[in-house]
Amino acid sequence: MSKLRPLVTKEWIERRIRAGRGSGSGADYEPWLVIQDFSSLGRVHRIKGWKHGRVHHLFSDLERNVFLHYQWPLSVIDMREQFPLLPVEETVEIAKEIGVKHPTDPRTKHPIVMTTDLLLTAQQGLTPTHHPRTVKYLKDLQKMRTLEKLELERRYWAASPRNLKLLIITEQLIVHSFVKNLLWIHPCYWLIDLYPLSEQELRRIASVLTQLVLNEALPLRTVAQRCDRLLRLKAGTSLIVVRYLLANRYWEIDMSVRIRTDQQLILLKSSTTAMINERKLIA
Repeated sequence: MSKLRPLVTKEWIERRIRAGRGSGSGADYEPWLVIQDFSSLGRVHRIKGWKHGRVHHLFSDLERNVFLHYQWPLSVIDMREQFPLLPVEETVEIAKEIGVKHPTDPRTKHPIVMTTDLLLTAQQGLTPTHHPRTVKYLKDLQKMRTLEKLELERRYWAASPRNLKLLIITEQLIVHSFVKNLLWIHPCYWLIDLYPLSEQELRRIASVLTQLVLNEALPLRTVAQRCDRLLRLKAGTSLIVVRYLLANRYWEIDMSVRIRTDQQLILLKSSTTAMINERKLIA
């Protein structure tokens, strides 16, 4: 489906800036564009992030998959999607310098505020660093117009005082087994997602599950069903707790290997039982 953008004018851009679009960080960040800004869209996704509990607006399956990849590393502390390249006058000037047409609203002819798909913030030392990422399907990189806009975006981020390197992420860089795993565990990250389970009940289930997974060479589904029967739980409860334990890294596995409930789950740490007892099971 075609994307019907809002009518872009100077006044519309100024109103959006005053409303805080494209500003803030963490839970307070407001994307420049959100799904509700369009009356007609193809496949889009609204996902509650793990970093700050904010709902992220992703405009394609590929954007969602890239988002999930960056959701996992602990070094990534913030992800801001649809980050605006402001002021618009700067990208207009860059377009003039390199002799390409700046994106404009076909109805008003006013320059559109360009956006970067993801602006990551990472922290491995004392100072956070920022990393712009643009998400493109390989087939789109064959189009001259796409390349022109990418060059505008690249030069914007490279310019002082930003001095940042824009990286292009395509479907070739996606590990599909990893994405499938993240899609399975992602909705069970927050304790509230396990309602009506309490923290005390979660601890009890996790303790039994851990013993079964470590000591029984059985398919994950069988282990979860056995735990449900032992603790007289509603069918499926233990499998939801499994997803929570994996999402919160109380259990560590090779995430590049597809999790299959009809196969045994191999934990990487033999000390998992002690870890479960020592750590507070709440996100």
